[in-house]
Amino acid sequence: MTAYRISIHAGAVTLLGLLFWLSGSPPELDLSLGTLIALAILYGLGWVASLMAIFLILICWDALAGDHWSS
Repeated sequence: MTAYRISIHAGAVTLLGLLFWLSGSPPELDLSLGTLIALAILYGLGWVASLMAIFLILICWDALAGDHWSS
């Protein structure tokens, strides 16, 4: 039952994300298709895991870009 629920949520979020992506996301978001699929999978895994993963991804992107929150 859990796998079924995860697949339904991931599919729904992927479809919504694809519609958002195809309609032209704002340039400040600059979402790629891979990012949308990854977010859909994270959403299927649960809210807590999703928030933790998104926070870690943002920290990694911040470190790789060389931009730090504290100037």
